[in-house]
Amino acid sequence: MPKNSSLFSARSFYCFIAVKFSILVLKRFALTLNLVFLVSINQGENPNDSNEIFE
Repeated sequence: MPKNSSLFSARSFYCFIAVKFSILVLKRFALTLNLVFLVSINQGENPNDSNEIFE
């Protein structure tokens, strides 16, 4: 019985980390898209030029 509970807690722990990480990545991705979008609007150029600035 202890083996099952430790396996379950490890699995839920990894799931928790995966969810947190994916949320972080999504936020970062959305932020980068917003920045590129804003810069392209402000400069009046295509997003490819402003993309090189952030990389």
